[in-house]
Amino acid sequence: MAWTGGFSLCLLLPLLPLSLAEPDDAAPHQRALRFVYEVENQGDKPLRRLELRLVLPPELPRQKHLRLDVQRGTELVPGPKGGTWRLRAPAVLKRDPYGNRVAVFRCKKLAPGHRFVAQWYGEFLLLTTKRQRLAQPLTLSRKERVRYLRDAPRYQTKSPVIRRYAKKLAAQPQEGLDLLRAIQSLVMDRMKYERAGGWDPAPLCLQRGTGSCSEYSFAFISLCRAMGIPARWSGGLALRKSERSLYVDKVFHRWAEAWLPEYGWVPVDASRDDGEERDGKRRPSTLGTLQWPLLILARGDGVDALTGWSYHCSGKWAGKGGKSRRRGYWAKLRLPKDEREPTKPGRRHPAAQRQRMLFESGAGHVDAPQRPGMKPKTKLGPDKAKTPR
Repeated sequence: MAWTGGFSLCLLLPLLPLSLAEPDDAAPHQRALRFVYEVENQGDKPLRRLELRLVLPPELPRQKHLRLDVQRGTELVPGPKGGTWRLRAPAVLKRDPYGNRVAVFRCKKLAPGHRFVAQWYGEFLLLTTKRQRLAQPLTLSRKERVRYLRDAPRYQTKSPVIRRYAKKLAAQPQEGLDLLRAIQSLVMDRMKYERAGGWDPAPLCLQRGTGSCSEYSFAFISLCRAMGIPARWSGGLALRKSERSLYVDKVFHRWAEAWLPEYGWVPVDASRDDGEERDGKRRPSTLGTLQWPLLILARGDGVDALTGWSYHCSGKWAGKGGKSRRRGYWAKLRLPKDEREPTKPGRRHPAAQRQRMLFESGAGHVDAPQRPGMKPKTKLGPDKAKTPR
């Protein structure tokens, strides 16, 4: 199945299974977001058989689709006035065993100095959700229970380190949410947030005492599975700055989810809760709550996913010299009158000006991608109307 830019995917993206959280915030936040993944050939020989995979955000009770477009892959050819864009084959839609939708972009050959760009654009209503006790307990299917209790290279549930901590937790008479809080507290007490690059196994992270949001999640999931609690991770894009300004997410975010029959999948964000407020005190726990400035992209285990352990994108190609870069661009769709700052007559509001620059002006620049459907200001190459064989 293939499609071109401008085609709406809202009806094609089903709910991921077991998304049981109910909206807790009556005022949804309307946001536009563009995700861009590019590969530049910085070598002296062509790159061949490029394949870029982008995870598409699902429609959930906490995030409603207003629009979701996947544009055709494009190749940027260096030249005057920013170069020229060449359209490549449309993306192909696939779905992995966890229900995540993935758009696959391919390019047979990328010459030195050229860039291959894959991207999607969406408009969403985002809510804060809070886990509520269910009227009747639910049961995971046998297949899902086996999947979310199995061991994996980044969990290593049978290692001496994980077994020692699991034994310590088992000595305390706790269950349900109290047990999840105990596991989260243990991870936060043992670790400190630090982005050192790479995703190391849970035992190593607990021993050295540092880790990124992904490594916090791996440690929490490993301990949950060692205690017999099914657990998985979720990942997506995060808005970390003021709501009124544009924000470029270069870091992204991952957190964990644990299964409790009386609640369903409970979100647990240990790395976020381990931060400190300005007064030096630890942030209040958000266990069971998913804050609105998060756009969920993928949920799963990483073992047999189409993008591996990545929750936003992945890429592969043959040859040396390929350098990749990924960005998530957040912006408000509208600025309510009560939020506008006074401006001089005839001058555009600063936030509106930045939004216009981000989504409309950058025809020849990947850092400021254009709105879907707009014609590029630079001329397309001779293969404008052709589809690569």
